[in-house]
Amino acid sequence: MISLILIISFILEGIVSNIVSANSLLFPLFTIISLSAVYPLFNKDNKKFYLYSLFVGFIYDIVFTNTPFINTFSFFLTAYMIKLLYEYITVSKFNIVLIDIVVIIFHQTVLYLILCLFNYTTFNEITLLTSLYSSLILNVIYGFILFLVTKHIQEKKEYKYRNFI
Repeated sequence: MISLILIISFILEGIVSNIVSANSLLFPLFTIISLSAVYPLFNKDNKKFYLYSLFVGFIYDIVFTNTPFINTFSFFLTAYMIKLLYEYITVSKFNIVLIDIVVIIFHQTVLYLILCLFNYTTFNEITLLTSLYSSLILNVIYGFILFLVTKHIQEKKEYKYRNFI
């Protein structure tokens, strides 16, 4: 189920990014948000979660960008941030929105700083702020919907387990 959510998010991000212009207020980051949404499904298996994030970041580099291993690294760092957020914040409908906002800000900032470090771009705080606010609206809505889906999956799994015993 985890792989299916990640694959659907990956494909959906590709579709939406082709429909919406890069300067739009609806910049998709569905793949990163899906990592945040599926973390509870890993049942605290952090090693597996990190491997998934590395693999998804690597595939993201191959398909969407021409910056080898930069997204791989930024996805891994973001996965670590997701783990920390879930350790210290209880999961609820309100908090998942907060978690997604922090994840988006963290990922976009890390990615931008890495791109500046490797001279793919020069640092400009206006560009950074634009990339942050342009990715919040659509991705927070997507994250909330994914939260509801993963919560339903978890409840269904627990219901089957309770009926089995």
